[in-house]
Amino acid sequence: MSKSKSKLDHVCQSITDTIIAAIAAGVGQWKTPWSEVLSGAPTNVVTGHFYRGINVLSLALASKTRGYSTHFWAGFNQWKKAGCRIRSGEHGTHVLYARPVEIKDENDEVVSTLWRIHHSHVFNLDQVEDWQASEAIASAVAARADQPGPGLDDHRVEQVEYLVRCTGAEVRTAGKAYYSVEGDYIGMPPMEAFSRKDPETGMNDYYSTLLHELTHWAGHASRCNRQLGLRGTRAYAFEELVAELGSAFLCASHGVEQTPREDHAQYIAYWVKQLEEDNRAIMRAARLAQESAEFLTGLVDEAERKQAA
Repeated sequence: MSKSKSKLDHVCQSITDTIIAAIAAGVGQWKTPWSEVLSGAPTNVVTGHFYRGINVLSLALASKTRGYSTHFWAGFNQWKKAGCRIRSGEHGTHVLYARPVEIKDENDEVVSTLWRIHHSHVFNLDQVEDWQASEAIASAVAARADQPGPGLDDHRVEQVEYLVRCTGAEVRTAGKAYYSVEGDYIGMPPMEAFSRKDPETGMNDYYSTLLHELTHWAGHASRCNRQLGLRGTRAYAFEELVAELGSAFLCASHGVEQTPREDHAQYIAYWVKQLEEDNRAIMRAARLAQESAEFLTGLVDEAERKQAA
């Protein structure tokens, strides 16, 4: 095993161990770490880009564990170039990213591209001194900081409803929430069914559940083409993890509070077991969840382009 691969495995194991510990902390309450921490998407304060995949969960967990007050991060050299200094004694948080590696034939023609995983450290805005952002970035940070926390209002409800309409997914009234692979439709109990359980959280429960099922819908063979699996199989349980993360990513970007679900208690032990056996499993699940979330929001962009044409 190469030194770089050994270091990457160590990073993956460290991230996985943190997530396993966070899952274990919620056992008995049906809580998952992503249902509590993803109240805002972690953002690179220098580039303005959102972090993706497993980095969303890893950075959100770090913010909660260490008590950071912001969702803004950047690498050491990025902070240095911006004229900032990392405070003495501060430790970075691992992020993973992929870089393309071109495979060429004997004629120096590119025949395929492989993606190699790399890792680096980033630091939260709370860990730096002397930060002087450009006016544009400072305005963006201020705007994000002034945004209300998670919780649905009329505007946010309309945003989620607009997302669902743009996907074209068929949503049928049903006695329980599910996605039918054979019929390619989503079954959802009416809003009142969620409100009866808890009037205060009913709306959040409804929409976080709908976004979970919509992530399943995105995995259909005609869309993101995931192995959805048959109920009771390992593939099915893994797909539930993907849908949970996909829902968390979508909830975070739409201001929906993702609430614990009792029906996922049966999967928690499996998720922990698979993560213990394979320290890349959570990375794969997060990548697939990110892919679905971006596919769904891409349908919104496509619908708006058609409307503007």
